[in-house]
Amino acid sequence: MNWCHIWDYFYTAIISGMIAYAFQRWYSHKFDKRLKSFENEIETIKDKNVIKFDALHKNRIEVINKLYSDFCHEMDLVFFLIMPSNIKPKNALPDEDLIRKFYLHSRNFVLYLSQNSIYLPKIIVDRFAGAEYSLKSMVQSVIKDGSDENKKRLDAHYDQNLRQLFEELKNEIRDLLGVEESDFETLHIKK
Repeated sequence: MNWCHIWDYFYTAIISGMIAYAFQRWYSHKFDKRLKSFENEIETIKDKNVIKFDALHKNRIEVINKLYSDFCHEMDLVFFLIMPSNIKPKNALPDEDLIRKFYLHSRNFVLYLSQNSIYLPKIIVDRFAGAEYSLKSMVQSVIKDGSDENKKRLDAHYDQNLRQLFEELKNEIRDLLGVEESDFETLHIKK
């Protein structure tokens, strides 16, 4: 082997190395461009999903707010309906008007709940429906027997069962919205 062969091998190795290096740089550059393109695509999808989630969460909050306030209103109507006549305020609506208001309100409540149930977990929808059923049962009991004895029995049922159901419903709504009990207590104390 002479020096010419050694130089040929040397130059071939150098040229091969330069070609390999150039190819690697070109491929690396192409790969980096594609990677950047994919990162931008993922970022765009992420931004769209954040916007969708924010809109969904906003709708969910509006639905929960309306359902909760409507249900509280219904509970107030039933509370006044089952109140014995000797402690009812003098300016309170007659039972017939309270019943009429309740049924109208109840129909609208159930309709709104069914139209917006997609925004809520099934357990919340079921709780609202169950509580609504309990309220209707109490109203029907007053329609059948409007005596003060029956109203006292319904008032005890209201205090024992419906208030507990309502508290459980409030806690599930807080969980759904991400409000912790300590957050609620802090807000409640500041008022």
